[in-house]
Amino acid sequence: MAISSSSDRHLSHFVLESLPPMIYRLEVSQQPIRARMCGFGDKDRRPIDPPPVVRLLVSTADGTPVPESSVDHSMMIVHAGLWSENRTEERSLVINPSSIPTQSTGPSSTVMSLNAPSCTRNLMGHCTSSAYVLNNNLGQQGIYFIFQDLSVRTEGTFTLKFSFCDVKGLLVRSLSGYTNSRGSVAAEVYSAPFKVYSAKKFPGMTGTKRAT
Repeated sequence: MAISSSSDRHLSHFVLESLPPMIYRLEVSQQPIRARMCGFGDKDRRPIDPPPVVRLLVSTADGTPVPESSVDHSMMIVHAGLWSENRTEERSLVINPSSIPTQSTGPSSTVMSLNAPSCTRNLMGHCTSSAYVLNNNLGQQGIYFIFQDLSVRTEGTFTLKFSFCDVKGLLVRSLSGYTNSRGSVAAEVYSAPFKVYSAKKFPGMTGTKRAT
């Protein structure tokens, strides 16, 4: 039994080494355009409009496209993060105004709180999407990740950074003694800049209906 188990492990290593490496690329199929800031309450949260949609493109090392039907997308995910307009600084966290110490102007108040202000999420909603095989408006099949529940607390101009990971691929390599030289992120892409308005300045929804 021990010899058989060892042989199986060597066979697993051989199969992994013989498999052609997959090249992953992300593209934003539907760009975010605008949103209404939701502030620091959770009762009136408005999603980014239109919902950002990301497509995964897979090819072999020589650039040959891999059909979607040949890709196991069961454990593929894409994570969204909020970044500055120029893509240089992350904006996913923001200081909660209610945690900032205030000093009373009354004569009896001479001591301020020594607790540091706390941060909270600036990007609200489901920041991770699983893969879906869908047809776009031209009838072309593709692997898509849809973010229909993202909101931003604060006003400003931002971009979204999308990071792709194949969890199953990482698990297989880990169990077989291999490490992913690129880390857990196999592909990244930024959205176009979009603007988040205050409630008074928000021009309304775009009316976009199609997700792909």
